[in-house]
Amino acid sequence: MSDVQGRVPRSPAERAVDIRRGIRTGLRLAVGLGGIATVIIVINALQVRTLTAVLIWPLVMVFYLVFGFLGGALFGLLRPLGRHYLGRLLIAYLLLELVYGGGEVAFYPLIKQRPNPPSLEALLILASLMCVILAPFYVFIAKSGALPGLWESSGDQQ
Repeated sequence: MSDVQGRVPRSPAERAVDIRRGIRTGLRLAVGLGGIATVIIVINALQVRTLTAVLIWPLVMVFYLVFGFLGGALFGLLRPLGRHYLGRLLIAYLLLELVYGGGEVAFYPLIKQRPNPPSLEALLILASLMCVILAPFYVFIAKSGALPGLWESSGDQQ
């Protein structure tokens, strides 16, 4: 059975491959971003000469790995929507919202310790606005070839 545009829907096995591929990609990004965060934390610890930054490192790494896994699984699950620009935009927005919104929630206990911290609601609204602005940029970057093979698979046609 085919859809309105004559494409055969992806089989459960192909969908599972998409999700596994998305998880692998998400975890690769998490490790890369975690590496960058590690360098920043080490530099901060050396400059400030305090171990507080080092104590934050495990939380940062867990955040990146958990949200890399979740974001990758979400990307793999929604990947068939990526055949169209609006689908790519929706995927980019949801992934950005997951990462930025999740980051706000995960790190809010640290933010709350500062004098006059903003409310979590205000930070989540700001994160959502940032995601709306950034989603088209990420779609453009992905489609420009900066992330080769992101949307293609054996069953996709561009």
